Amino acid sequence: MMLALFLIVTNVKGDWKNDESDPIDWVGSLIFALSVSAFFIGVSELPDPLHIFYSVIGILLFIVFIKHQNQAKAPLIRIQALQANKALVGSIYSSLLMYSANFPIVFLLSLYLQYIHNLSPSEAGSMILIETVIMMILSPITGRLSDIYGPRVITTAGGLVFSSGFMVLVWVDMDTSMAFIIIGLALLGTGFGLFSTPNNSSALGSVSKDKLSIVSSIMNLSRTMGNMFSTAFVLMMMSLILGDVAIQPENYPLLLLVVQITFCVSLILSLSASYISFYKR
Repeated sequence: MMLALFLIVTNVKGDWKNDESDPIDWVGSLIFALSVSAFFIGVSELPDPLHIFYSVIGILLFIVFIKHQNQAKAPLIRIQALQANKALVGSIYSSLLMYSANFPIVFLLSLYLQYIHNLSPSEAGSMILIETVIMMILSPITGRLSDIYGPRVITTAGGLVFSSGFMVLVWVDMDTSMAFIIIGLALLGTGFGLFSTPNNSSALGSVSKDKLSIVSSIMNLSRTMGNMFSTAFVLMMMSLILGDVAIQPENYPLLLLVVQITFCVSLILSLSASYISFYKR
């Protein structure tokens, strides 16, 4: 991070700066932070009555946030302008869905490999890195393909390949071979590698230069929210199905059920992202 900051300061001259800056909407920032915190604290331990209350408070505060943004002189997000930009809205929604679908892989597949396949934490992490490595290799290539063929085709193809990975992994059981899991991870990495860079390019290319920082922040927020949504969902499923018990051999079928249900939901989310990428840009 320090290296990136040093390179920006020393090599990027002043044309990236915006001379005019709006005041920060501190009230909107506070409402949004409280909304997100209350909602995710609540969802993480459903169906506990107190956490249901937190979830409802989070939703109500988010409604208040939207109303505040429509009335504020210098809002964090200009809702009406955002709604009018079809390409940007499509990129935000598809990013939110794809990151929501992807995040459970790191947590749940790691648990599955460690408990059911008896891998060490480092071995399980190395296995999951297959997806990341493929993404890293494909990202610069897909950026160039997006410039040639447009982001719509590439992101849609990426979403469908990503979905095919979950179509494979949703069938994991107590006796699934490692080769089967590697195929699923390779499809996930290929799909996400095809999707990620063109989707960001589509969002950034849909606005003027003076709005790039705002759009970049919104895209980053959509990724973070996607991770948080999936984390809350996984915690909720663990709480509902496994409860507070430790993961022991007799509970492995319950852990497997959590994995299968979550991967089914991830499959639906990734297919929805593919639909949005094709029809909503």
